[in-house]
Amino acid sequence: MSSNGLTESEDAPATQKQVRVWVDGCFDMVHFGHANALRQAKLMGDILVVALHSNADITAHKGLPVTTEEERYKMIRAIKWVDEVIEDIPCYTSVELLEKHNCDICAHGDDFAANADGVDSYAAVKTAGKYREYKRTEGVSTTDLLQRLLQMTQQHLCANEVNRYEGRSYPIMSLQQRVLSVLACKYVSDVIIGAPYTVTESMLDNLKVDYVLHGQTPVYPNKDGSDPYEAPKTRGIYRTIESGSALTTDVILQRIYEHRLEYIRRNSAKEAKEERVLESLKKRRDSARVANV
Repeated sequence: MSSNGLTESEDAPATQKQVRVWVDGCFDMVHFGHANALRQAKLMGDILVVALHSNADITAHKGLPVTTEEERYKMIRAIKWVDEVIEDIPCYTSVELLEKHNCDICAHGDDFAANADGVDSYAAVKTAGKYREYKRTEGVSTTDLLQRLLQMTQQHLCANEVNRYEGRSYPIMSLQQRVLSVLACKYVSDVIIGAPYTVTESMLDNLKVDYVLHGQTPVYPNKDGSDPYEAPKTRGIYRTIESGSALTTDVILQRIYEHRLEYIRRNSAKEAKEERVLESLKKRRDSARVANV
């Protein structure tokens, strides 16, 4: 018994249960829209559990994904707000699935999500009062990125080979979108916005750089033929590292080119499905208004 006359169990403050938030999805070609969704979901609780659908389920409900399961798992695990990753879960979210993984609530964007049959994928958790919504990030989606990449394959691919777009001057995302995507990575501490292509002596001095690292992808020379990494190489602080992945923009372009017609059908089918869902929701609202008159 403590000095205030209470037992130890009565004297000790009650431990508050951590709220576990469940978010599931395809997360194909992970981008800053996905990262922002996960950031918002993490604010709803303490532990963020992200569950990913298998490629087989994605193909059945939405169409062929661009990235592999392993690639998607690695990218989601690298996002700073993610605490746990669950692999290979169904496209329909049930209360039992949340309970199995000890999750209290399920979060999703404010856009309507339906499976291949047009049924609300979150109907069960909504009925159970376990559903929460966050704002969808405007201006970017996997469908939008796929459309941009399809345009790139039309302009920059020929004879089944990936053409090097000169100077890498055809970005898929805007500077702001790319900055936000990189900042979402848990291994990144800071981002220099608008950094020049060439790493200069002044940059190394001003930023107090100890090492300059580059992956195994080719280094393209400056327009005058000079090496953009000449300064760090001269100082002996340039290093090449293995990423552990063969995935590059060119690899993604090649995949899209090889399945171009299938991805065009995928985007067209998604647009048609969204139109049907919106029309169905409109009819329901109209019917409800008539019933209330």
